[in-house]
Amino acid sequence: MNKILKILGLIIGIFILTVIIMAIFKICPPEGPWPTPPWCSIKKVNTEFNYSSLPYIQDNNLKTLKNNFVFGIGMMDLWGNLCTSPFTCEDPMDYMNQSFERLKGLNTNLVMVTDFYQVDRDLNFLKVSEGGARTISPEDMKLLIDKAHENNMKFMLITNLYEKDNSREVLDQENPTNEYIDMLFNKWKEKILDQAKKGNYDYFVINPRDIGFFFNNKEDNDYINKRLIGLIPEIRKNYLGNICLWGPKNWIDDFGKNYDCIIVDEGVGSIFKGVSGDLNRITKRWDEYLSNINYDKPTFILILMPSYNGALNKGWIEPVGKEYGNKYKSDYKVQALVYEGFFRAAANHPNIDGVISYGYWWNDRMYPNTLDIFRNDLSHSIRDKDAESVFYKWTNNLH
Repeated sequence: MNKILKILGLIIGIFILTVIIMAIFKICPPEGPWPTPPWCSIKKVNTEFNYSSLPYIQDNNLKTLKNNFVFGIGMMDLWGNLCTSPFTCEDPMDYMNQSFERLKGLNTNLVMVTDFYQVDRDLNFLKVSEGGARTISPEDMKLLIDKAHENNMKFMLITNLYEKDNSREVLDQENPTNEYIDMLFNKWKEKILDQAKKGNYDYFVINPRDIGFFFNNKEDNDYINKRLIGLIPEIRKNYLGNICLWGPKNWIDDFGKNYDCIIVDEGVGSIFKGVSGDLNRITKRWDEYLSNINYDKPTFILILMPSYNGALNKGWIEPVGKEYGNKYKSDYKVQALVYEGFFRAAANHPNIDGVISYGYWWNDRMYPNTLDIFRNDLSHSIRDKDAESVFYKWTNNLH
């Protein structure tokens, strides 16, 4: 009896070890009557988008966008394999090919990808080697750029700096001296110049808020903007594409003339404060907002519109929201109305050259079937939501 138990235990042990090895190396068994492991099924991505008209949006004699209007998608800012359990992982690389096919089906002609660095408590600026927001290797960057160009899309890179170990606690945010800002800026400058050499981008984005988020006063952020302008000639020594300035309107108004293109990123909560969820009122507010954006440079509006009830006035929330529970209720209609209102308003403003819908999920797994830390049912991704139909409708002029 003991011998049988030992043999049985050995078989079970080998089985468990085999499963662990398969999970680590993402080895998938052939299809059969047995269950498909989660690390295999997670890679199945729908590359085709099924458009559907929305009964709450009526298309009557709408103006069309100008012929060269740019329809951009900003992928969700994730990179690197992220696991929430030994058998539950997601890696954008697994879905790259299928997602670019999906974007092509949407008639997307520009794709934005986010790269990452961290600043630690000793004020070192570091590459990120773990988690789901890692520094993209030159090899992976080339794959992304090549995939975009193969699908007739322009490629745009933005680099995001975030804190490590609550490093903002040690920063002088309220009353920094110019020398203190210079110290931080010179470290960030090295990373930006490295990024400029990293790939054959069509658009390279400068984001003053990467450093500016650390400071509370406009004069400090203006100082950073001036330092960034001085960096442009150095960037051009190794980079021949477009250099874009990204930020909210009041941050970039005085500095936009120094760049090749502008990306305006305004919180939807501030744009639509006090506006009800009526399409005509949303369109009117967009119209008012866009009428004040005139940079005489290619100008893109970046939209970060979530899909939860109340988002129109409350605005953006983190997509990582394991603690949200029932705090928010998904609302795909309000997100779709904001996109529809934008396109209708943009048709009246030739000063607006394109849109970037930011946060597009890398796969079709929607909460609660994605990693449990993510609430992509509430977040700014439009994938598999009503707003994706709105986006598709306007790229194809289906009205």
